[in-house]
Amino acid sequence: MRIGELAERTGLSAKAIRYYEQLGVLDVRQELEWAWGTIPESERVFVADLPGRLGGLPRDGEVWVICSNGHRASIAASLLDRAGIPVRLVGNGSVAEWRARCKPALAR
Repeated sequence: MRIGELAERTGLSAKAIRYYEQLGVLDVRQELEWAWGTIPESERVFVADLPGRLGGLPRDGEVWVICSNGHRASIAASLLDRAGIPVRLVGNGSVAEWRARCKPALAR
């Protein structure tokens, strides 16, 4: 789907869509929680495993960090920030809320 068509369908500007295409979503919940549903195309690394996996994370765009209640995401955001990775904490909401409100057709 072209950016113009996506902008028309979603109501977002083409500039906003280009921005969102460049960011990554990092889900730092546990493997058991991933089985309950994930955000499509999100990277999944449990927060306790994150220090050993920082080298494999992209550094060319902002990483949005999410979990089930914000606590683990805040720890992960701090680790990413210290490693020089552009990060944004998604402290309000959760993966389950995203699945229910934003993309129920895409979520597993």
